Amino acid sequence: MLRERAAPSYAETAGSRQLARRASVAPPESRKPIRQLIPPADYQFHPASAEHVAILAGIALVTVAVVCAARRLPPPTRRARIEIPLGAGGVILWVYQQTTWLLPAHFDINESLPLHICAIVALLAPLALLVRRRALDALAYFWGLALSFQALLTPILQEGPASLSYWLFWIRHAAIVVAAVYLVAVLGYRPTWRDWRLAIWSGLAYVAIVLPVDLALGVNYGYIGDTVPTERTVLDFLARGRGASRSWSSSAPR
Repeated sequence: MLRERAAPSYAETAGSRQLARRASVAPPESRKPIRQLIPPADYQFHPASAEHVAILAGIALVTVAVVCAARRLPPPTRRARIEIPLGAGGVILWVYQQTTWLLPAHFDINESLPLHICAIVALLAPLALLVRRRALDALAYFWGLALSFQALLTPILQEGPASLSYWLFWIRHAAIVVAAVYLVAVLGYRPTWRDWRLAIWSGLAYVAIVLPVDLALGVNYGYIGDTVPTERTVLDFLARGRGASRSWSSSAPR
């Protein structure tokens, strides 16, 4: 004789529904633990990626925040709270990086000498905030925004977030741009034709000094040698000799 099956109770029905909802969620093996979301040590940066766009957006937000905060302060307070800390921090960072690169463990003749434009402007820009000289303002503006800004748009960077060089690269180049924008938006710097001529003549003097070094040592400081960087940059749109190639030996970021 067959027995009728008892109707499920409310508790059993609710439990079955909860199990069904859990089953509809992605299986455990498809879920990545938090540690897998962190980039591995061998992760490499790729230009024009979502990471790159996010970094540029962050730099823009920081620049706007610094400018807005400074414009709300009276000049004495602004200098004590923003200009001196930014300037001193930039100089300390420059000394730390250059000293580290000159140590035997890190020395690379292709990159360690402070002869790249960005290496020079990374010192001039914070000094412009500290000592306020027209010549420093002009070079920080023209060299910083016109030249060093290219390093943010087309970075030559292979390391990932696990490397200290990754963070120092972005901090260093972002500080140059922040300082140049600060000079214009907060301190009221306005470039003149005299400033432009100073930047041009300084650039020619730079080439006259660095090009012989490049040729003598077989390096490519200032990217005015006979090779081009491994990553695509604005140099790809400029005329270059047939001997130029993408076999730039160093992978260190500048």
